Amino acid sequence: MEELFPFLIIPVIFGAAFFFKQHQRKKWKAMAGELGFVATDGGWFGRSSMSGTRDGIDCIVDIEVRGSGKSKRTYTRMRGSVPASLPMGLAVTKEGMLSGVGKFFGAQDIEVGDETFDGACMIKGDDVEGVMRLFQDRGARDAVWELVHAGYEGSLRNEECVVLVYGFSTNANVVSNHLDDVVTAAKALSEAMGRPVEDFQVVTPDPDPDPDPDPDPDPDSDAVPVAEPTADPIARLADKSLSYTDRKALMAGLADPRSWTVEVFKKESTSALGLEEPYKDGETAIGTCGDLEVALRYPGEAPSEGRVEVTGALVDWDDFYRRAIVEVR
Repeated sequence: MEELFPFLIIPVIFGAAFFFKQHQRKKWKAMAGELGFVATDGGWFGRSSMSGTRDGIDCIVDIEVRGSGKSKRTYTRMRGSVPASLPMGLAVTKEGMLSGVGKFFGAQDIEVGDETFDGACMIKGDDVEGVMRLFQDRGARDAVWELVHAGYEGSLRNEECVVLVYGFSTNANVVSNHLDDVVTAAKALSEAMGRPVEDFQVVTPDPDPDPDPDPDPDPDSDAVPVAEPTADPIARLADKSLSYTDRKALMAGLADPRSWTVEVFKKESTSALGLEEPYKDGETAIGTCGDLEVALRYPGEAPSEGRVEVTGALVDWDDFYRRAIVEVR
């Protein structure tokens, strides 16, 4: 019986592996449908992938395997192509990463003059002047900073914005959020290179005019016209359809301190690069202001729960958590 044991256990192992891989394929295909992408089955020995267009950017989600044996690691990779020619040899990763992107042999280390950006990012390129010009654009710097800090590893290489997460991910929310990261960076880089944001928008033609429009109101009527309600610009920040450029323009108009009523549900230590006194040693309260999630940075201790009414200035937008960042004054 002992001699037969290997012959009995091997089919069980292969059967379990086959079942697991089929389960992964099924979930992968379902996720592609949720994202509006087309899935490609890599077969038993191949690697599954999916592709599609998101907000005008060509994207691919696939699998990257690094190492071998016990050091072998599998990652889900989200990629978005930059629809513009970037400076030759440009590649950016988070400072200290030692991946295939991290060393950039043969290219020059570049600092663009922004202390926070230079301290957080490793920048390489053959066209130093071109890279310097590109990152004079604040939108490009902000988007790439967010990109390289996304997931397990984010980077810009070969005119692609890339985010990796550990393992074979079948979580549509995680993949969708990181696709947003690569799309935001790809669009910001392309806009900084001179391609207008209108090129990314899908224009929907106006519907046919109403064949029987309402007649003009009676000029003698006593009816008082009702004004259309004005959308709260703060509430508009939560709109997922808002483009990167439109959100930046909206935030620029909300920079002055204003009153905020926030339902706080937790607090955490404040952690962000480039913070100055008194906020770098303070705490952040996370809560909601209507449909908008808000992070309130306090110079000291922050409340952990309950309704608070504060005066603060909108200073940033967290694209990963989709929340406004407000410094309490």
